[in-house]
Amino acid sequence: MVLPRWLLSAPLVFSLGCAVDVAPQPILATDVLAAGAECPNGGFRVRSGVDEDGNDILDEQEAPASAPAVCFPPPAEMVIDSEVLSAGGDCPNGGERVHVGVDTDDDGTLAAGEIRSSTDVCFPDAPDPAQNFIGAATGDVVLTVRRGASSGEPNTFATLEAALEHVRARRLLGRVIIEITAGAPYEFTDAVILDVLDGIRVEIRGSSADASQTVLRFPGDAFFLNAGYRIGAIRNLTVETTGDDGSSFGLELRQGSSVTLDNVTFNNFTFGMEARGGSVAGTRVDVTCTGVGFRTGVWANENGRIDLSDSMVTNCNFGFYASNGSTVRADGGVARNCNFGFRAENGSFLQANGSRAEDSGFDGFSVVNNSSMLAEQWGNSNGPGGGNVRSDVSVRDGSTLRVVDSGASMCGTVTCDVDSQVRGCGEPTCNAPIE
Repeated sequence: MVLPRWLLSAPLVFSLGCAVDVAPQPILATDVLAAGAECPNGGFRVRSGVDEDGNDILDEQEAPASAPAVCFPPPAEMVIDSEVLSAGGDCPNGGERVHVGVDTDDDGTLAAGEIRSSTDVCFPDAPDPAQNFIGAATGDVVLTVRRGASSGEPNTFATLEAALEHVRARRLLGRVIIEITAGAPYEFTDAVILDVLDGIRVEIRGSSADASQTVLRFPGDAFFLNAGYRIGAIRNLTVETTGDDGSSFGLELRQGSSVTLDNVTFNNFTFGMEARGGSVAGTRVDVTCTGVGFRTGVWANENGRIDLSDSMVTNCNFGFYASNGSTVRADGGVARNCNFGFRAENGSFLQANGSRAEDSGFDGFSVVNNSSMLAEQWGNSNGPGGGNVRSDVSVRDGSTLRVVDSGASMCGTVTCDVDSQVRGCGEPTCNAPIE
């Protein structure tokens, strides 16, 4: 007889008589055996004896006789077996039927009576590399955007959005160039979201080296990059808006996103570009603002970073602008007809080596609120408007300006407060202190 396991969980006592002030009674005790040499899977042993002290426990000295150990059998082992499923039915591409059960006869397979459960696992559709992957490590793939392109033309699309949708649905093994054919302006109905999983391998470019020949025209915002997405490059394009509402962006980036620009023009936006925690690098970028208010050409904000060389900003309130812990490097830059040509504020840094501020409405170079600016071989110059109105250089609120190899005459009119420092503009440090 096999005892139930709950009965073996502790020593049990079976009384063979009544314990009412009578002679000691014979009893049985069952001991559970841990797994060991005698019973590899555990078991139990029944002892018999006389309860001499009447405590209803059969002590060792009271149980001289012991039955042989009763050992538990090995636990039933679950076995997995399978059979091939032909293509058809619920599995168009074939598959396997996986069985789980107990191999009671130990023959290495599961007979019908030994199967506890079965599951069908179907093979997926075979991947088509031409449809699921683009590019290769050995060369570039060019996707062409051309007006009127038919769906039957390989790697050719009628709109930029269609080309990007094609790219988003695939993994990119190498560089993919989306080339937009020059000609009449491409009209867009909404902003283009540049969120591509492997976007660092994507380059969007105009087919002509003359950026004015490939124009993308938007009713409001143009390009947007969400946090964490990157685009390899945007080149040889003119991007413009026809419906600025006082808050339009030519290019807007969020935390951790990035893009490289080369030979790109942004026209008539309130904000040419803003890197809010993201980063922009490039060269030969021109921005022209429109409207009134906060108009900003190149803006790094909230720990953003912008590195642009040989670029120009025109008709903006702020030309090259770093705010809230951000960095702008604008070497060789020109800010023309902006209220503030180059400005760093709220713990930011701006580098303007070889740069110029022309016809600023207020200050050509402005450093405010614990910020710093470095300028080497720079200068303020009078443009068609006759020069910077308030001052060429303004430094205040605990900020620092360091000028290298320019000469005091290049600094022009300098204003600053007692908490700030100007180095390299000759003596006195501030020739027109802020009251």
